[in-house]
Amino acid sequence: MENIDDPAKKILVGQYKLATMAGKGKKYIPVLIQIDLLEAINILLANRANANISPENPFLFASKSSKYACSGWHAVSDVCKAAEVSINATSNRHRVSTVFARLDMSEHDRRIFSDQMGHEENINQCPPGVRTVKVMGACLRNLDEGTYSFIFY
Repeated sequence: MENIDDPAKKILVGQYKLATMAGKGKKYIPVLIQIDLLEAINILLANRANANISPENPFLFASKSSKYACSGWHAVSDVCKAAEVSINATSNRHRVSTVFARLDMSEHDRRIFSDQMGHEENINQCPPGVRTVKVMGACLRNLDEGTYSFIFY
């Protein structure tokens, strides 16, 4: 972050924390966490013992088993069924990709976006964590706000 000169970009990077999670094979997937969720996450962490979560379980969304996480797919599926909504990770990635495919993005930013959405591309111009927060943070924030103007580098 020290190498970012643009104050607007520094603010954007400051709006997210970066975590990683295991993906398919040996790949780790960057996960952006909005800073306004940190208080809720800290409540989850502080109440693990009350939920009989083993201290050895390293997962944020842990199951009562000592070594497993809750299934995100099952959680989303259960909520969607209760709300009578049909959505899953694949359809959401498709929706987000469709919106951003229509935008005038530089080839560099398009590669970053594609990489985050699960496509294999190598970009070595910026550290992956900072790159993810800068580009994907802007994309997701603007999608959430319904605006499609971007602050890219």
